[in-house]
Amino acid sequence: SNCQHFQADLHHFLQNQLDGVDVMLHTTDPSQVLEAVRTDARALTLAAKELQQNRAFILAAVQQNWRALSYAPEEFQRDQRMALECVHQEGIALMNVPQKLREDLEVVLTAVRNNGDALQFAAEPLKANFQVVMTAVQQRASAFQYAAPHLRGSRDLAMRCVSADGMVLQYVPDHLKYDRHIVLTAVGQNGAALQHAPPELKRDLEVVLQATSSDLTSIVHVF
Repeated sequence: SNCQHFQADLHHFLQNQLDGVDVMLHTTDPSQVLEAVRTDARALTLAAKELQQNRAFILAAVQQNWRALSYAPEEFQRDQRMALECVHQEGIALMNVPQKLREDLEVVLTAVRNNGDALQFAAEPLKANFQVVMTAVQQRASAFQYAAPHLRGSRDLAMRCVSADGMVLQYVPDHLKYDRHIVLTAVGQNGAALQHAPPELKRDLEVVLQATSSDLTSIVHVF
């Protein structure tokens, strides 16, 4: 059957890509391609040219597998709707979208809602956007490290992040690492954060007790 032939060609195509073999079936059956794309995004390249130039079809392929966008024509890779679908599925996909879309507030917010660490791939102005950064750190406190310097210098933001993940203390600016309350909060959440405290606070009895009550092994960071 046509379906069996398609699957055989697809298997041959995928198996031989590393050897430079480029088998193109040019199938016009969108359902066959979409089913294959679900398993391997490279199958999009087997679609007939008219399908590859059809925006609705490409969007359907991306909805099946966000990685498919990398194999779509360039005009679709610049399409905001396509990018939104990708980052909705996998926030880190923001790294693969064009720079102009990394400057798009809606695209970036969608990405960091899915995975806060996607903030690292946002355009610099959006790393300085309070709404974007707050959305990112609410999803994953470690995203704090990718925020613009003036936001990382915010005591309130630092406190919020170390209370969720004590190890964020390592990304806190030096002047805030000397804030005893921030350090107490961090080591209370994760005793291992003591390793990122300044020497003076590593010798602070209350800090050490807070850290060891959270994680007894953190005592090794005192010496």
